[in-house]
Amino acid sequence: MAVGTSHLVLSTKAGAQFGWWALLPIAAANWLKYPFFEFGIRYTQVTGKSLLQGYLEKGKGFFNAYALVTLVSSITILSTLYTVT
Repeated sequence: MAVGTSHLVLSTKAGAQFGWWALLPIAAANWLKYPFFEFGIRYTQVTGKSLLQGYLEKGKGFFNAYALVTLVSSITILSTLYTVT
């Protein structure tokens, strides 16, 4: 797991703007993301395959859904980061 620019910039900016009230949504977001980070790492350690290989083995639909979610989330995260900073 890595901490990126968005984590450092947006968390501190949210804290400065909203104070302690921002703690609840930030904690909720991290709590919701944790299982995906944890089980993604476990899957790769147990199988020796990447997550992309795992999605491809499930079928093209799963891989395409993953690719779409990744593309949309990367665009929205970057646009949010550029808007806020």
